[in-house]
Amino acid sequence: MSIKRKKLAATLSPPISGISRSTSLKILGVTVTSSLSMADHISAIVTSCSQTLHALRILRSQGLPAEALFEVYRGVGIAKLLHAASAWWGFTSADDKQRLAAFIRRSILQGFCAPDFAKMFMIL
Repeated sequence: MSIKRKKLAATLSPPISGISRSTSLKILGVTVTSSLSMADHISAIVTSCSQTLHALRILRSQGLPAEALFEVYRGVGIAKLLHAASAWWGFTSADDKQRLAAFIRRSILQGFCAPDFAKMFMIL
């Protein structure tokens, strides 16, 4: 005696209108594109960290000591720069690494970042 299965017809429903295909996905705070480019993620990091520098300039003008400014930069700015860096660093292009280096140079010139930070990560 043999057992026969009924073949089910494969039915595909039409795509739902109003839903568009996305080319990027944000996973645990890291934006990954369909081409595994990190350009969108680097742009988001640099924009966010630039806002942090602006806030630090305001704190400096309000009289916060230099040591405290450095601690805030380390706790916020560097944390944003290094968040999941081991996962995305290998996918960054030379242009993206230059953008990160330019941001760190700007941080050093404004006195919020120690020059050793750039050397530690071999960015500059």
